[in-house]
Amino acid sequence: MTKIEKRIEYAKKFAKSASSYTNFRKAEAYIIGFIFNKFPEDSILATQSGEINVANSVYCWVIDINDKYVSIEIKTDLKIEDRVVYEK
Repeated sequence: MTKIEKRIEYAKKFAKSASSYTNFRKAEAYIIGFIFNKFPEDSILATQSGEINVANSVYCWVIDINDKYVSIEIKTDLKIEDRVVYEK
């Protein structure tokens, strides 16, 4: 499994688990916590929290959560590698 494939698999798990939260900040914090545990070298751009750990990261996770879906994009060099959307 490649590095990006591994991240995509985790993104699917994060999105599905976070979809059960009714508070967007708590759902986002849940996803961010898992990303930091599994991929501490990656950066994150989240709608609620803003930019986190952006220096010299190869991968950037973009998290967007609202009342209809949880969206997680994984980008490398400003190219979207994959987007995971879990409908609530």
